Amino acid sequence: AVVCADVNGNGAASTAQRISDAGGRSLAMACNVTSRDDVHTLFDKTVAEFGRVDVACNVAGAMFPGMIEDLTDDVLDAGIALNLKGVIYGTQYAIKAMRAGGHGGSIINVSSGAIDLPYEGIGLYAFTKAAVAMLSGREASPSASPRDKTTARSIAFSCSRTFPYHATPTS
Repeated sequence: AVVCADVNGNGAASTAQRISDAGGRSLAMACNVTSRDDVHTLFDKTVAEFGRVDVACNVAGAMFPGMIEDLTDDVLDAGIALNLKGVIYGTQYAIKAMRAGGHGGSIINVSSGAIDLPYEGIGLYAFTKAAVAMLSGREASPSASPRDKTTARSIAFSCSRTFPYHATPTS
Protein backbone atom coordinates (compact mmCIF):
# COMPACT_ATOMS: atom_id res chain seq x y z
CA ALA A 1 0.00 0.00 0.00
CA VAL A 2 1.15 3.54 -0.74
CA VAL A 3 0.10 6.78 0.89
CA CYS A 4 0.44 9.76 -1.43
CA ALA A 5 0.71 13.03 0.47
CA ASP A 6 1.31 16.40 -1.11
CA VAL A 7 0.50 20.03 -0.45
CA ASN A 8 -1.36 19.69 -3.76
CA GLY A 9 -4.21 17.39 -2.76
CA ASN A 10 -5.32 16.93 -6.37
CA GLY A 11 -1.84 15.81 -7.37
CA ALA A 12 -1.75 13.31 -4.50
CA ALA A 13 -5.19 12.02 -5.50
CA SER A 14 -4.12 11.62 -9.13
CA THR A 15 -1.06 9.61 -8.13
CA ALA A 16 -3.06 7.47 -5.70
CA GLN A 17 -5.64 6.79 -8.42
CA ARG A 18 -2.93 5.56 -10.80
CA ILE A 19 -1.72 3.16 -8.11
CA SER A 20 -5.27 1.91 -7.53
CA ASP A 21 -5.89 1.56 -11.27
CA ALA A 22 -2.79 -0.66 -11.47
CA GLY A 23 -4.23 -2.91 -8.75
CA GLY A 24 -2.45 -1.45 -5.73
CA ARG A 25 -3.84 -0.06 -2.50
CA SER A 26 -3.43 3.65 -1.94
CA LEU A 27 -4.58 6.60 0.09
CA ALA A 28 -4.30 10.26 -0.93
CA MET A 29 -4.00 13.14 1.49
CA ALA A 30 -3.31 16.83 1.23
CA CYS A 31 -0.46 17.55 3.64
CA ASN A 32 1.60 20.66 4.25
CA VAL A 33 4.82 19.27 5.71
CA THR A 34 5.63 22.63 7.29
CA SER A 35 2.70 21.97 9.64
CA ARG A 36 3.45 19.57 12.49
CA ASP A 37 -0.30 18.93 12.84
CA ASP A 38 -0.65 17.97 9.16
CA VAL A 39 2.25 15.53 9.38
CA HIS A 40 0.92 14.03 12.61
CA THR A 41 -2.50 13.56 10.98
CA LEU A 42 -0.83 11.99 7.93
CA PHE A 43 0.81 9.27 10.02
CA ASP A 44 -2.26 8.75 12.21
CA LYS A 45 -4.46 8.20 9.14
CA THR A 46 -1.84 5.96 7.53
CA VAL A 47 -1.74 3.69 10.57
CA ALA A 48 -5.54 3.74 10.88
CA GLU A 49 -5.96 2.74 7.22
CA PHE A 50 -3.11 0.26 6.77
CA GLY A 51 -2.14 -0.79 10.30
CA ARG A 52 1.54 0.18 10.14
CA VAL A 53 4.27 2.18 8.44
CA ASP A 54 7.16 0.26 6.87
CA VAL A 55 8.80 2.99 4.78
CA ALA A 56 8.53 6.76 4.91
CA CYS A 57 9.99 9.08 2.27
CA ASN A 58 10.48 12.75 3.03
CA VAL A 59 10.90 14.31 -0.41
CA ALA A 60 9.31 17.77 -0.22
CA GLY A 61 11.70 20.61 -0.85
CA ALA A 62 12.31 23.73 -2.89
CA MET A 63 15.24 25.89 -3.95
CA PHE A 64 14.60 29.39 -2.47
CA PRO A 65 17.38 30.90 -4.60
CA GLY A 66 19.18 34.08 -3.69
CA MET A 67 22.34 35.37 -2.14
CA ILE A 68 22.43 34.77 1.62
CA GLU A 69 22.89 38.47 2.34
CA ASP A 70 19.73 39.30 0.38
CA LEU A 71 17.32 36.69 1.79
CA THR A 72 14.43 38.13 3.77
CA ASP A 73 13.14 36.61 6.99
CA ASP A 74 10.10 35.33 5.11
CA VAL A 75 12.28 33.49 2.59
CA LEU A 76 14.57 32.13 5.31
CA ASP A 77 11.61 30.94 7.38
CA ALA A 78 9.93 29.32 4.36
CA GLY A 79 13.13 27.54 3.27
CA ILE A 80 13.91 26.21 6.73
CA ALA A 81 10.29 25.20 7.33
CA LEU A 82 9.97 23.23 4.08
CA ASN A 83 13.45 21.82 3.54
CA LEU A 84 14.37 21.08 7.15
CA LYS A 85 11.47 21.20 9.60
CA GLY A 86 9.24 19.25 7.20
CA VAL A 87 11.83 16.47 7.09
CA ILE A 88 12.23 16.56 10.87
CA TYR A 89 8.45 16.29 11.39
CA GLY A 90 8.22 13.42 8.89
CA THR A 91 11.13 11.62 10.54
CA GLN A 92 9.72 12.13 14.05
CA TYR A 93 6.27 10.76 13.24
CA ALA A 94 7.65 7.93 11.11
CA ILE A 95 9.86 6.80 14.01
CA LYS A 96 6.91 6.93 16.41
CA ALA A 97 4.65 4.97 14.04
CA MET A 98 7.32 2.36 13.30
CA ARG A 99 8.18 1.87 16.96
CA ALA A 100 4.51 1.63 17.92
CA GLY A 101 4.11 -1.09 15.30
CA GLY A 102 6.98 -3.01 16.89
CA HIS A 103 8.64 -3.88 13.57
CA GLY A 104 10.90 -0.95 12.70
CA GLY A 105 11.19 0.42 9.22
CA SER A 106 13.13 2.63 6.85
CA ILE A 107 13.05 6.39 6.51
CA ILE A 108 14.39 7.93 3.32
CA ASN A 109 15.14 11.65 3.44
CA VAL A 110 16.06 13.47 0.23
CA SER A 111 19.14 15.63 0.55
CA SER A 112 21.05 17.09 -2.40
CA GLY A 113 24.37 17.06 -4.17
CA ALA A 114 24.26 20.82 -3.59
CA ILE A 115 25.70 20.18 -0.14
CA ASP A 116 29.01 19.24 -1.75
CA LEU A 117 29.02 21.64 -4.71
CA PRO A 118 29.28 25.32 -3.74
CA TYR A 119 27.07 27.15 -6.22
CA GLU A 120 26.36 30.81 -5.84
CA GLY A 121 22.78 31.66 -4.96
CA ILE A 122 21.66 28.36 -3.42
CA GLY A 123 23.13 28.71 0.08
CA LEU A 124 19.80 28.40 1.92
CA TYR A 125 18.93 25.27 -0.04
CA ALA A 126 22.39 23.78 0.46
CA PHE A 127 22.59 24.30 4.21
CA THR A 128 19.07 22.97 4.83
CA LYS A 129 19.85 19.89 2.74
CA ALA A 130 23.18 19.44 4.57
CA ALA A 131 21.20 19.41 7.81
CA VAL A 132 18.92 16.72 6.33
CA ALA A 133 21.98 14.60 5.52
CA MET A 134 23.22 14.96 9.10
CA LEU A 135 19.79 14.09 10.52
CA SER A 136 19.76 10.97 8.40
CA GLY A 137 23.25 9.74 9.21
CA ARG A 138 23.24 6.49 11.20
CA GLU A 139 25.39 7.84 14.01
CA ALA A 140 23.60 11.19 14.14
CA SER A 141 20.07 9.82 13.93
CA PRO A 142 18.14 8.85 17.05
CA SER A 143 16.10 6.58 14.77
CA ALA A 144 19.06 4.27 14.21
CA SER A 145 18.54 2.32 17.40
CA PRO A 146 19.32 -1.37 16.92
CA ARG A 147 16.61 -2.19 19.45
CA ASP A 148 13.80 -1.29 17.07
CA LYS A 149 15.35 -1.80 13.63
CA THR A 150 14.31 1.66 12.48
CA THR A 151 16.87 3.42 10.29
CA ALA A 152 17.04 6.75 8.53
CA ARG A 153 19.07 7.31 5.40
CA SER A 154 19.62 10.26 3.13
CA ILE A 155 19.83 10.18 -0.64
CA ALA A 156 21.25 13.07 -2.63
CA PHE A 157 21.00 14.15 -6.22
CA SER A 158 23.77 16.12 -7.90
CA CYS A 159 23.66 19.46 -9.60
CA SER A 160 24.28 19.16 -13.30
CA ARG A 161 24.63 21.47 -16.27
CA THR A 162 20.84 21.23 -16.70
CA PHE A 163 20.19 22.23 -13.10
CA PRO A 164 17.65 25.12 -13.23
CA TYR A 165 19.60 27.40 -10.89
CA HIS A 166 23.02 26.47 -12.19
CA ALA A 167 25.64 29.10 -11.66
CA THR A 168 29.40 29.17 -11.94
CA PRO A 169 30.90 27.17 -9.04
CA THR A 170 32.66 29.28 -6.44
CA SER A 171 36.12 28.35 -5.28
